[in-house]
Amino acid sequence: MDQAVDKFVKRVQSPGVHLIGYSGGGAVAVLIAARRQDVKSLRTVAGNLDPKGLNKYHEVSPLAEGSLDPMEVARKLSAIPQHHFVGADDSIVPAFIADHFAEKAGNSSCVHVRSVNGVDHVNGWAEVWPRLLELPLDCSNSNR
Repeated sequence: MDQAVDKFVKRVQSPGVHLIGYSGGGAVAVLIAARRQDVKSLRTVAGNLDPKGLNKYHEVSPLAEGSLDPMEVARKLSAIPQHHFVGADDSIVPAFIADHFAEKAGNSSCVHVRSVNGVDHVNGWAEVWPRLLELPLDCSNSNR
């Protein structure tokens, strides 16, 4: 995935990239951001940002030994403007998962978790996405 981002950035001749990931793709976006120096912002939607916490919540087996864990790179990303959107009605990836990630990042003023009313893990995101995408990304406490 990082190589795909490289190709895209090169093709469009961009000085930086804004990464967005949904569900498990949220974890992928975080892991890619940790490898790159050109990430301008990071957004996740119902992102599995704490796989161990989510597996415990659902009482399922942990990932295989050696699996990459977004929680391990949270602090490294704490200076990148971020929005982690969680569905208020999401029982698959509940809000506390993004909260754990924000805590691990050191509760940086760049890391914002936003609960979105009327959406669950799958339903409602398309309707609210244009509004969410317009939210400013910055490193101030005013977005918490």
